[in-house]
Amino acid sequence: MNIAERKKSIIEKVMNLSSEEKLLQIEKLMLSDLESENETIAFTIVGEPVNRETYAKLVKQAENSIANGHYLSQEDLEKESETW
Repeated sequence: MNIAERKKSIIEKVMNLSSEEKLLQIEKLMLSDLESENETIAFTIVGEPVNRETYAKLVKQAENSIANGHYLSQEDLEKESETW
């Protein structure tokens, strides 16, 4: 079953619910999931909070920088640090 079929199946099950309690449980679960997406999971080097979405973007940017050769090797860093 692909994701679209799974979503449709879940919607159908929710539409057929007769229990208010079960519906409230589903609402709490969905709200909890939405809140966790905005939850702070890390901080930048200057202390700004970072949520999952922003963190994923930052990781992707870092991967792109590395793929494009924009990085400093350990050896190069050691040589550079001698001039500090």
